[in-house]
Amino acid sequence: MDYENIEKVVHLSSDVSRSCTECRHLLTSLENGINHYLEHHDYMLLHTGQETIHEIEASQTTVAVLGKPMAFNQVLADALEDG
Repeated sequence: MDYENIEKVVHLSSDVSRSCTECRHLLTSLENGINHYLEHHDYMLLHTGQETIHEIEASQTTVAVLGKPMAFNQVLADALEDG
């Protein structure tokens, strides 16, 4: 997978509810957040996995990393600029 043309990256976790960075929509679960970014903002799923958090007790959460590809016209402009 080519990550060179990713302009924004979002990290989601199963242990935290948050708002969408694009439109402020409340993301109530990891699944809801992944689907929201994929369906509404054209992000692509870059990675899913587990993360261990060592706060009071060690706990494992599921995480997802999504990326928003640069618009095609920006990719083309960058390519033309590079030669």
